[in-house]
Amino acid sequence: MPWTTVGQWAAQRGGNPVLEDVARRMMAVGPPGYAARVGAGPRVTRTAAGLADISTGRRMAARDQFEAGSNTKTFTAVLALQLVDRGQLRLDAPVSRYLPQVVPNGRNITVRMLLNHTSGLFSYTGDEAFMAGLASDPQRVWTEAELLAVAFAHEPNFAPGTGWSYSNTNYTLLGMIIEKLTGKGLPELVRQRIAAPLGLRHTYFADPRAVHTGPGYAHGYGPGSPARSPATSTRPPGRSAAGAAPPGPSSPPPTTSPGSSPPCCGASCSRPSSSGR
Repeated sequence: MPWTTVGQWAAQRGGNPVLEDVARRMMAVGPPGYAARVGAGPRVTRTAAGLADISTGRRMAARDQFEAGSNTKTFTAVLALQLVDRGQLRLDAPVSRYLPQVVPNGRNITVRMLLNHTSGLFSYTGDEAFMAGLASDPQRVWTEAELLAVAFAHEPNFAPGTGWSYSNTNYTLLGMIIEKLTGKGLPELVRQRIAAPLGLRHTYFADPRAVHTGPGYAHGYGPGSPARSPATSTRPPGRSAAGAAPPGPSSPPPTTSPGSSPPCCGASCSRPSSSGR
């Protein structure tokens, strides 16, 4: 298959032997393409392999943008901790202080528990009926209330603070808290408080209903046939703070250019070289 010819790519471009070996190992796992950036002070090394778009045969470039998926949670956590530093949010305060009558047992679940996945709240992406609906209508933008209704229809995984379980519900709630305290949408907050100060010119929120798979963007793919069915979306089905939704079977992933996304839709997009100023 054309996207496994990493040796040919390395021979054409040369580069760092260690990164080329990592690329070979990653490609052996089965993804259509791979890109990475390693920075050590002023020295930056980039590598890419395979294809960005199987249907056109377009090769992956080291500067292609990817959807960040659940790495969006890192941005959400940074925004939350910035509010802690400003005295607007307390880590050990109950969620009910900020979202009264929203979360079952919210008086016993703290902000810290949401951040470190010890709240016990069921993740809406663990609901089979929800995931089936997401696959059948991948462009639907779900509201926070709809996502939480799916999650809260299930019993908690454990009592708050007594275990650990990865849950997108936690970060959906964090996004709601952050927006309530600031009066701003997450796309604007990420741009103003993280991306702009750090010079992340290619890190932004994208509209989940837009589609862009041209040059400069890596196409998303899900598991499936040898033809590698394109993913419907690697973004969350609604609230962007969690940044995670498994890919579906058929249509290209939606992306859009910086500054064009409405608040609270989509997850962050980035590229391996986005931290360059």
